[in-house]
Amino acid sequence: MSTTTSIEISNSPIDKDLLCINCDYNLRTLTPNNNCPECGHPALKTLQQPRLCDAPTHYLKRLRSVLTTIIIVSIASYSLNVLAISLYLSGTVNYPLLNGLFYYTLNILHLPLVIILTISIFRLSSTNSHTTIPKSTARSIRIIAAFYLLFAFPQHIFNSHTLELSSVITLTTISFFYNLFTYFTYIYLFRYASQFTLGSRPDTHHKPLKLISHILFFTILILIPAHQTVMMLYFLAAAQSPPAPGSLLYSLHTFFSYAHTITDIFLIGLALIYLLKLRFNLTHLIKQKSIPTL
Repeated sequence: MSTTTSIEISNSPIDKDLLCINCDYNLRTLTPNNNCPECGHPALKTLQQPRLCDAPTHYLKRLRSVLTTIIIVSIASYSLNVLAISLYLSGTVNYPLLNGLFYYTLNILHLPLVIILTISIFRLSSTNSHTTIPKSTARSIRIIAAFYLLFAFPQHIFNSHTLELSSVITLTTISFFYNLFTYFTYIYLFRYASQFTLGSRPDTHHKPLKLISHILFFTILILIPAHQTVMMLYFLAAAQSPPAPGSLLYSLHTFFSYAHTITDIFLIGLALIYLLKLRFNLTHLIKQKSIPTL
């Protein structure tokens, strides 16, 4: 979606900071008929590109608020996951079939976070009039977030203290789809956020978020099926006798639990840092708009 500005019509020099969409060169003082001195890209193409520096302040504040919510909820959610896995690996509790109050407390805390994150993603993708993000991309992230929420309810509500075959298969299946849609939600979220163009500042979030989403995609293609398979075998074996520490099945189960934690902390944590950078740049744009022009 492109917009037509008075600069295009009057062919007057660009009187504000505007970075070339191809190389980030500042096009200030150039006219729309000029090409970028750095890469030769037409300045007119950059002017026609929807960008956040031209968005109204209320839109920028709303976007910043949504990003703030997503960052806080994601940190809280993955902190709970890391806590649960750490307690399991230390032998403090019986994870994932946590007993008693601790298990239900984790679920009570986790489910609202999923709901808030889903709502925030819907808000984030509800309007794209100031971006080049296709409507199909916005629809895709909403559909995936809806499935994420759908599987969150049985994941955090369904509980069985038995290790019967039917219970193990049910729990593993629910866990597989929940983990799959959790990661796909974040993959699409990072890809979506990477497409925001600031206009007056370098898009330092663009390439890192896009790269992290690709790495995360290929990681989960291997990690989730392998982990869920090992988890099912582990619980089936535990129905007879718990696998002994040092055994192959015990070691694999521990390894994939650590792998999940490392993936969450490193890849998703790193992406959240770049979302935080995007939020910082939005704050800068809002402050710029609040300064009266002379």
